[in-house]
Amino acid sequence: MFKRAFFFFVFTVCVSACDQELSKKGQGENKTQIKALSAESIAYTVTPTEEPNRYSIKFSWASDITTFKMQSPVSKDFVATSVDSGFSEVVEGGREYEYKFSSSEPSQPVIIKVAVPKDIVLSGQLNYSGKVVLRANRLFITRGALVSSYRNDIDIRANEIYADGGTIQNYPTGYMDCLPRTPEAFAGGNISIIAKKAYGKLTLILSGARGCNWGVKGGSGGKLILQVEDGTALHADVQLLRSQGGPYKQSFMPAGAPGETGTACVSLEKGSGDDCL
Repeated sequence: MFKRAFFFFVFTVCVSACDQELSKKGQGENKTQIKALSAESIAYTVTPTEEPNRYSIKFSWASDITTFKMQSPVSKDFVATSVDSGFSEVVEGGREYEYKFSSSEPSQPVIIKVAVPKDIVLSGQLNYSGKVVLRANRLFITRGALVSSYRNDIDIRANEIYADGGTIQNYPTGYMDCLPRTPEAFAGGNISIIAKKAYGKLTLILSGARGCNWGVKGGSGGKLILQVEDGTALHADVQLLRSQGGPYKQSFMPAGAPGETGTACVSLEKGSGDDCL
């Protein structure tokens, strides 16, 4: 009888102690499952849509962080619970957006600033009177676009170029531009286009100005540099034209000589080297 009572007592104590240990263990696991809100627990991506200057910002976070509220500068506030794994919205390119994350626990809110890249669209007839410097994530050149820089340089840098049959040139054919009493008209500005990827069809024309007066030589065509790391999907129509000299007036005042053609160096694949004309 004593042995049975002693065994019952020991067994009861063991079960009670084990229950307490498991209870403590479970409490510890619950605490580690819910993590505090921090910048390291939130990730985001910025993805372009098909429309120029429209980007999707997508936030994601770990499933084991506490419930929190996100304040967006674009849409309504969003309350994230354990069943939510992310949030996304479409924003305008070329801007910076600030998002604020705050939880019910006493902690400092998390501020995340998202810089969205800028796209540029070239459309219609564009005539530039000074140096052209364009920096874009994506450059769109629409069908029928005609960009003229005359004696001014064009400097374009973009991650991606989408061309739909537009034209970039320095001087339009036959355009007169020179100083009085000079033997030669103005040379066309240089054109430099550097991108990582390019698609579609693009026409590039180099020409100097036509001589303004009789006997004045036409301007030289300038220089083109087209470098694309992956441009196998781009059809570039490069035209090197000789500008006209000044018009003929009389037998003792002959027409001016045509200008020198420009030069073009084109590389549409990384490591292929330049193909210069």
